[in-house]
Amino acid sequence: MNIDELITGFNSEDKPTINKIKSLFRSIPIFVKYLIKIGKVEELSLGSFTYIMDMAGERDLRSAVYSEILKSTGPDYFLKYFQHIVKEKDGYYFTDSWSLADTLSGLIPDYETSRAVEEALGSDWVNMFDIYSDNINYFYDIVKNLDNYNKKYLKERILYYCGTEKFHKTDFNWWIPNEEYFDQRGMFSVYDNIDDIIRNDELFDMVIDLKVLDDLKFSLTSLYNIAYNESWGDQMKVIILSTFSPYFDMDTLVSKEDRGFKVKIKNFDEVLSKYFECGAQDGLYINYDEMLYSLFYDTRCMKLPVIKVINRPERTKVNEFLNEYFIDNVH
Repeated sequence: MNIDELITGFNSEDKPTINKIKSLFRSIPIFVKYLIKIGKVEELSLGSFTYIMDMAGERDLRSAVYSEILKSTGPDYFLKYFQHIVKEKDGYYFTDSWSLADTLSGLIPDYETSRAVEEALGSDWVNMFDIYSDNINYFYDIVKNLDNYNKKYLKERILYYCGTEKFHKTDFNWWIPNEEYFDQRGMFSVYDNIDDIIRNDELFDMVIDLKVLDDLKFSLTSLYNIAYNESWGDQMKVIILSTFSPYFDMDTLVSKEDRGFKVKIKNFDEVLSKYFECGAQDGLYINYDEMLYSLFYDTRCMKLPVIKVINRPERTKVNEFLNEYFIDNVH
């Protein structure tokens, strides 16, 4: 049998041919190295090689052969065996039908961190925190941080609900901090004091608890939750993408309209080499994220990315979102 016949029989996993190869070359790995030497290794089916080595109980030897082939052929030869990896003019890309949030969160073992990744990258509206009215200072957390345009709009909304009414002291909660705003009969006019309501924390806190302003207070609560969560999500997205930047060129990230994404892989040949060096226990027919998963969870291979999850967003970012979403969310 000539070498071409040996390759054909090997690729079809023909037992007589495999036995002939073993008798001629003493082992399958030596046969593959010979093919590398004579420039015919790319005619070999790696699928058949993997299967034959596994059936022979020599799974631990196959990775060294993968490494030898990689040195000879480069990464291109392996592309047909790895799912969702494509080569373009400027490099290798990972493309998947899953979302980026699903993919990256799946690489993180810690549940809370994984959830943070999923929320920051995968949600149209981030909902990491539930902030209740008892935990919001409506003046200092919201009103004081509004721009003049939104403060004017807030005045209009307050007047819409109760600008024509006057309220007795008994209409307010037990706390009455500003006696000078009440007339001799103990009545309070929202219309006459609207400017001070927006400027004075104690006066605003007193008025916002009026029953007639329940809907407005609910809107402000919802707005604050949106601004807080969205600003947290924006900051976390930067942290997450930066953490994974050693593996992906995030500047090339493209999200598909239906679902899925495409992103350029950094140093694909080095990662592939490391995967083979570490045993390639998951074989060849896997996704690129599964390859990374295998490497991250073997501490000898590659360091697991550590994502620093922030507990609260920057105040300035929250204020930006408060003003951006104010009119659309305050009714």
